[in-house]
This record gives sequence, C-alpha cells and structure tokens, in this order.
Amino acid sequence: MDRLQVALIALFVGWGLSQLTDVIKSKCRINKLKLAISTELKDLEVLLTERTRTAKKSSVEYGHDGYYACSLGAPVSTPVLDAYYYEVAESFTEEQRYNIRVLRDHIRAYSTIVEWVENNTSGKATQNEIVFKLFEAYKQAAFASVFIKAANEVGGKEKIIDEHENLNELREEFKLLTPQLALRKS
Repeated sequence: MDRLQVALIALFVGWGLSQLTDVIKSKCRINKLKLAISTELKDLEVLLTERTRTAKKSSVEYGHDGYYACSLGAPVSTPVLDAYYYEVAESFTEEQRYNIRVLRDHIRAYSTIVEWVENNTSGKATQNEIVFKLFEAYKQAAFASVFIKAANEVGGKEKIIDEHENLNELREEFKLLTPQLALRKS
C-alpha cells in the first residue's frame, strides 16, 4: 500500500469513529433527558396530590359560613419537560407521548385557573364564578394526579384512556361533591 491509500483509509476510519462518537453522545444525551423527564413526572405525582387536596378543600369550603378564603397553591410548572421534550419526543412511544400530552393539558388548565382565581377573588367575580373555578381547578388537578399515577405505574407505556377505572371513580366523586358547593341560587 502506498501512502495515499493509508492516508485515505486513516481519514475514513477517523471520520467513521467521529460519526460513531456523535451517535453515542446523542444517544446518551437522549437517555439523560428522558431520565430527567421521567424524574420530573414522578415528582409531579407528589405535587399534584397536594394541589388536588388543597383545591378540593378550597372548592368545598368556599362560601360556607362566611368563609371566603381560598388557596390553590402556585401554578404547576414542568421546567424540564417544557425545555427538553421537543428534543426527545420522537424517542418516546406513541402511548407515552399521548400520556404526556394529556397530563400537560390538565396541568395547563389548572395553572390557568390558578391565575384566574388570583386575579378575580378580590370582589371582581361572583361567589358562583369563584366556586365554579375552584371546583374546576380541583377537577383538573385531580385528573392530572390520577392520570400521572396510573401512567407512572406502567412506565407510561400504556395509554391511560378516559374510561380508565380510576378516572371513572373520580367522576363519581365529582358527582358527590357538587351538591356540597356553595353555589347561590339566582
């Protein structure tokens, strides 16, 4: 072999190793990001349980016996999911992407309601509007909480559909709680 052939072979091997290194780095980055997202989703399970309890208490108590204070906590945020999901979305299964989408929708709805309540509870909204929003916040937090627990149990690998038994139990609880709300008759 002459020098030109050796140089070309060395160049090709070097390029191949560089490409392999890039692929391995990319795979490791995706795995780290997926792990970070999974960790955040597990942490959200605890946070959403707390938000559900707080929102339920506020929605049921508000307006009874002169009690007009409420607390929903801060809006729920998902900084890791928001920052990195687009980079790793294609590496999740269809079921995992579906579960994440539904969870994010419930979290976004809850956070929007929290902001509304913060802006409208000082005399800007009627008691019925506030009670309705508090109950809606409870429902969104409860759906998100039940949803994430069910998804985390199976690693997100099964679609958690609307007919899931835990979600149906939650709907039944909503029916029982609705008469307890302090809604004023017009």
